[in-house]
Parts: sequence; C-alpha cells; structure tokens
Amino acid sequence: LAPVFQEEVVGFVLEAIRVEKFNPATLFLIGTETLGQERLFLEVARALSSPVYVGKAKRRVMECLFPSPADSALLTSDHTSAQIHAVPTNMVTFPHMTRILRNYRKRFNTVVAFLPSGFVTNKRQQTLSGQGKKSKGSLVIYEVPYSENSGADEIKEFIQWLNPKRIVPYGSGGQGHSFDAMIKLIA
Repeated sequence: LAPVFQEEVVGFVLEAIRVEKFNPATLFLIGTETLGQERLFLEVARALSSPVYVGKAKRRVMECLFPSPADSALLTSDHTSAQIHAVPTNMVTFPHMTRILRNYRKRFNTVVAFLPSGFVTNKRQQTLSGQGKKSKGSLVIYEVPYSENSGADEIKEFIQWLNPKRIVPYGSGGQGHSFDAMIKLIA
C-alpha cells in the first residue's frame, strides 16, 4: 500500500487503541507475519510510548531490519510487561484469543486485536469506518487494510513480465479454491 495510506491505517489503529484503552485491563494484539507489519507496531509503540512484546523469532528479524537502538528500545522480550503484543497473524482468531485471555486472566479481562492484511484493501472504507470490527464477548478483532507488500496490480505486472510456467501460492491468505481465485486475479 502507498505510504500515505499506511499512515492513515496507523492513525486508525492508534485511535482504536485510544478508544479501547478506557479499560486498563485490555491486552492489544497486532498480527504480524514473520516478515511484515513491523512499521505498524513500531509506530503504535512510538505514539503511545509503550513497549511492544515480540517473541524471539520476531526479535531476530527486527534486529536485522531495524537495528537502531531507538527501535530496539520500543520492544520487549518480557510478555508480562507489555500491554501490546506483536503476534503471528494466525493467532488473531477468537479461539486463539480465548486461550491468550485465559493465560493472562490475572492481568487482562479483554483482548483487542488488529489483523493487518492486504486482502482487505478492497474494503478500505468499510474497515476504516469500523465495519471491519468483529466482537465476541470480551474479544474484539479489527481487520485493517495494511500491507508492506506489493499491491495486486504490481504483482500482476511483474508476473506478466516474468511469464512463469507455474505459480505456487504461499501465505496465510487461504488454500485450495482461495489460492486458485488469487492466482486468477494476478495471472
């Protein structure tokens, strides 16, 4: 997505966190791929002056991509000291969030998650107006149209230029017929 739109999404996430933070016992999750969405949670950490918990694998990626001491200072390896956690995107589901809430029940009573994905970019207006919000009891998921990857048009143009014999889909966007539909869009 264009940097201007990324800033708009970061602003939306920050505002949603500020609104949801009325409850100090809220744990915030930001979905992230092995490589991706770092800018989103770093901007959130900067704006809120709040450290973000990242696991060991993500910390190693971060040290390679963002080696500055200022960025490192925004991260923590102590999950108990952070109200914001960067987690794998596959953890941003109601069943996983229920388990997470159970693990942190002494400190948190609500989990609000942000699921950034380039697959929701066609829903930009609905998502940024709050219609991409799902809730189930004390669990909330905001789907946000955010990607640090190339857009579909760029991918399609590259594939036409490369002219591969075969395209092998990879990612958390789906499987089977979902992957087939994605390939049709770009091939």
